[in-house]
Amino acid sequence: MKLRDLLPRTQHTITTLKETESNEDVSYIFAIGEIDGEILKAYSKIFDKERELGVTASWVISPGSMGIWPDFKYIDRATRTHGDVGDFHRLYYEQWTAPRNTLFTSGAHEDHLWLQRRWKSRDTQLLGNFWYLNNGFQTTIGPSITGLGKVFSPRVFNGEKVPKQLKYYTRREVERASSCGITDILLSHQGPLDETFGSKKSNSEGLKTIMYATRPKVLIHSGYNFSKKYECLHIPCVSLDRMEIAVFRWHHNSKELVFL
Repeated sequence: MKLRDLLPRTQHTITTLKETESNEDVSYIFAIGEIDGEILKAYSKIFDKERELGVTASWVISPGSMGIWPDFKYIDRATRTHGDVGDFHRLYYEQWTAPRNTLFTSGAHEDHLWLQRRWKSRDTQLLGNFWYLNNGFQTTIGPSITGLGKVFSPRVFNGEKVPKQLKYYTRREVERASSCGITDILLSHQGPLDETFGSKKSNSEGLKTIMYATRPKVLIHSGYNFSKKYECLHIPCVSLDRMEIAVFRWHHNSKELVFL
């Protein structure tokens, strides 16, 4: 099946596409969990969700593990063991354009060195309509979004070890994110310290510091392949399972973010 065949057709519930497009005050943000390189499958699920809700995503956002591997030589051990590097390398060399505006922060399984080089060259648009949000920075897509991707390592965080793979976030990145000011969405690969997700418990220091400082309307993260809606520091939080989609309606005038 060709990608264009996956585009949404008849809209049938909640709000028609025509009504949505005529309301300039409202846009829809679709957040999706880890996709591990299955980029085309992820957009197919986005289209399914659009048909279900009868709306079109203004932006797709992801808290990491998109599977950004432009070169097979540099894939990590976990991806190599899994045996499938996903779609990105082919889409990248085909100069493909994503069917929806997409913004992601990095997860555990990406080519972090390549992403860092793109950031330093100020070239964070990796594909058409497909952008990378560097650690500790804020951007605006309607709502403001601050990103803290990658994973936690106590030795790296405390300055005891220089990371080789750059997949661990640093204290400096946490401080930089905390200085961004008030944000609407905090997009993180991992969840707050001591929160539990099934049998897993977060060890991610620093994230609560960012939450205190930026007071987001919502924290969206993945990292545990576990679906959970909860509160931390009186802030609504959403943990996304793999390929799970959460949809938010953003009101531009009132700056209200509504979870659908």
